[in-house]
Amino acid sequence: MSSRTPSPRDTFQMKDVTRGPSMHNEQFEGLTWRSVALFDQVHVWLLGASDAASELSALATHVGFKVTVVDYDPAYISEERFPDAARIELPGDNFDGLDEYHAAPADYVCVLTRGHMFDPESCVWAVRHNVHYVGMMGCKGKNETVHDLVIGLGATEEGWARIKRPIGLKFGAKTPAELAVSIVAELIDVRHKENYSDAARAARKPFGLSVLSKAKKTTTPRTCEYAGRFLCGDKVAFARTSIRKRTATGRFCGR
Repeated sequence: MSSRTPSPRDTFQMKDVTRGPSMHNEQFEGLTWRSVALFDQVHVWLLGASDAASELSALATHVGFKVTVVDYDPAYISEERFPDAARIELPGDNFDGLDEYHAAPADYVCVLTRGHMFDPESCVWAVRHNVHYVGMMGCKGKNETVHDLVIGLGATEEGWARIKRPIGLKFGAKTPAELAVSIVAELIDVRHKENYSDAARAARKPFGLSVLSKAKKTTTPRTCEYAGRFLCGDKVAFARTSIRKRTATGRFCGR
């Protein structure tokens, strides 16, 4: 929503949320917008309604993932523990019913079954569906046991190698909440690389903009100006980047 006609710089900022109002709110008096990522929401499966899964579900939802949790025990997979996630309660007292459900190749799977009782079945399910990411909790000794069970259930060594183990970034996380931070941090990293890798960038075309020359930063600090007014308010290394939109050409700082 704008109380004035958006300037060329406003238009540029709208198209590039990484340089937008989250960084420089003070520059956009009279102009308000909401930026929505043009990527599909990633679906994360939590196989097991453990305490770590409960913490993970809340945090993953908060940072934009679509979460589905799977377990067989109604006491653990309750709405109270997973208020924002889709919940699948399997019949019986095992994970045999998991085969009735299907994951998409773009999905992420976190294997978090309570007591690690059904980790092998969960890993095989994820590998069979060829999901984009699958991770499993566990130490080296436990992983060796699960490896033998996974291979015995029909998975290949190649499929086993695709499983991130242990799941999450390594920084000493121990409690369920800390483990959730570790795991969600890794999911964010995987999502970022999937969306912004060189291959992903090459597969997408710019939305109405063509970059005619790459930024060339000088070592001489210069004050960032546009149309006679200060934007950044301090001295920065100036990047001469030409952006063309139809017939208009603008130059912007490298911040």
